[in-house]
Amino acid sequence: MHTYILSAVSSIFFCIILITGCKGRERKHDIPADDSLVIYSPHNPEMGNFIVKEFRQRTGIKVTLVSGGTGDLLQRIETSGQSSPADVFWGGGAESLESRKFLFQPFFSRQDDHILKEFISGENLWYGLSLMPMVIVYNTTLVSKDKIPAGWNDLLDPYFTNQLRMGNPETSGSSFSMLCTLLSIFTSGDSSSGWNKIQELSRMLGPYGISPSSEDVYKSVAAGEAFAGLTFEDAVLSLKALHIPVEIVYPEEGTAVVPDGIALLKTAIHTENAKTFMEFALGRDAQTMVSERWHRRSVRNDVQAPAGTVELKQIRCISYNYSEIARRKNAILQQWRSLRKFTDTSRRKATD
Repeated sequence: MHTYILSAVSSIFFCIILITGCKGRERKHDIPADDSLVIYSPHNPEMGNFIVKEFRQRTGIKVTLVSGGTGDLLQRIETSGQSSPADVFWGGGAESLESRKFLFQPFFSRQDDHILKEFISGENLWYGLSLMPMVIVYNTTLVSKDKIPAGWNDLLDPYFTNQLRMGNPETSGSSFSMLCTLLSIFTSGDSSSGWNKIQELSRMLGPYGISPSSEDVYKSVAAGEAFAGLTFEDAVLSLKALHIPVEIVYPEEGTAVVPDGIALLKTAIHTENAKTFMEFALGRDAQTMVSERWHRRSVRNDVQAPAGTVELKQIRCISYNYSEIARRKNAILQQWRSLRKFTDTSRRKATD
């Protein structure tokens, strides 16, 4: 009898352990928070590692920083679902974050009074961090004075054939912002006019003109591998600070000023640590560091613009609807892929 009771109790106890263990595997959020944090970021590693080191020194929180392109990292989080280890997404154009806003949970910063309201998501699902005017960079030793572009349309001059660089909008958030900026500028009347101009530009880029990352664009121009590139303001300012022979053009037709952002993931395990980091990234100290060291315009109203920049009001800024662009993102990228495939096919036939 005693043997039977002990056997029954053991079976029940084993079942409880088995059920509890399964629950633990199914619900990642049952794992207790610790002094760790996992951040996915498309920021350049130099800036990312510097800010993370400063954060750890101030808080003692250990950070795992995972770098990559905006599109690739967001896709990885979406595919991973509840098993995603990421707590914070740090960087990437606002429209890229808006297109995946279902991955994020609301966050309300204690510093809202100092942050420009137009760069906060309407649902508080992301905050802008820094402002990135889309610009043209050119190499001053390669481009003759009479060929210095005044705007986007000047890049269609045969002079720039196979001498332009642009990032891949399928993998780079800032390059997608650039594509949408060009579409807005080139479109007049019917929408096909914009894509026709993009196709012209695609031919100008040549077989090697699409760089795998946005970073490769300005580096290629700085190295003299291309005359000019389509990039963002702070990249050019960083090169100029190193006395590299490049110059910046704020296109006469206008340009978009797109914020990169930060967001708290729904799957976050280390939620409080994540919020602490977000407050730090939005804070005046970190924003000042980013402005002074990496030449990025802050979204705060109490941080000065980087040295050597023109005032924002002097830049002809176009209307840029993040939500609408996010809604159309898949269609825009599909059109881009079709256009590039057609351009590549035409080029091969011409050389056969």
